[in-house]
Amino acid sequence: MLIASEPICVFLLSAAASQQWHWNSTLLAGILLGLGGVGLLMGRSALTSVPGLFVSSLAVVISAVSWSAGVVYSRRSHLSGHPLLLSALSLLAGSAQLLLVGTVLGEYRGFSLASVALRSWISLGYLILFGSVVAFTAYNWLMEHYPPTLVATHTYINPIVAVLLGWLVAGEAVTFNVLLSAAMVVSAVMLVDRGIARLLQRM
Repeated sequence: MLIASEPICVFLLSAAASQQWHWNSTLLAGILLGLGGVGLLMGRSALTSVPGLFVSSLAVVISAVSWSAGVVYSRRSHLSGHPLLLSALSLLAGSAQLLLVGTVLGEYRGFSLASVALRSWISLGYLILFGSVVAFTAYNWLMEHYPPTLVATHTYINPIVAVLLGWLVAGEAVTFNVLLSAAMVVSAVMLVDRGIARLLQRM
């Protein structure tokens, strides 16, 4: 639910950067409805108190704000390029940072390539191809052709996709709350799209 606040951050940062607060009731309703749908999907688990919850929640909020700032900067800096090139740069930069941090923390200790199962290699390949290359390339293409606030609504869709995959692959139950939250999320994306279209017509 915290990461689903990204569309709100993108909207606020975009408005602050341009110093023009363009909005309408449809756009605002879509943003709030999507956030509510994700909250309904998470349910009581969002309120469960566990050790380190505050620190981890703070890290998620900072990451959402940082990502939103990067989205706004990428649109205003005019440093755009081929979507595949942008994906490669972001993925290589992220990989280098993770490798550095993992090495410093000693995560390599006890690791053996021989102990990695075939299923794990296949899963890694799937994440590299579809979860990284295809997903990030599609995201960068969308950023070039659609308003950032609309693109940021992908954070509403992600939990719904995860739940549906859990039902399809792992046999997890799909409750009424899941169906209701999915309807709210889909409606939210439609409202955000319509609200942005109205803003563009006025400009």
